[in-house]
Amino acid sequence: MFDHVTIRVSHLAASERFYELVLATVGIEDPHRGEPFVEWNDFSISQAREGKPLTHRLHVAFFAPSRAHVDEFWRAGTAAGYRRRRRARAAPAVLARLLRRLPPRP
Repeated sequence: MFDHVTIRVSHLAASERFYELVLATVGIEDPHRGEPFVEWNDFSISQAREGKPLTHRLHVAFFAPSRAHVDEFWRAGTAAGYRRRRRARAAPAVLARLLRRLPPRP
């Protein structure tokens, strides 16, 4: 049993914007901000730095109360310019982890 999960990210502010946007759609809101992390209940992100390397090859899935919540998670992410990195090979809820930020189009 896990008590909490923290991932280390390359850009804390950008990662916070992403997670704050999409997690709100499944009812996970009001993060706690502390130095050097942002935490939503038992999930947190922290800036990677010397001695605390970037997290790689981690799969995190969030509970969604309904398919409508999953769809809203996806809609919010894609409307903000995020897109999936590759085709989903599992349940629709897995789509949430396949989003990433795209650079603005010229």
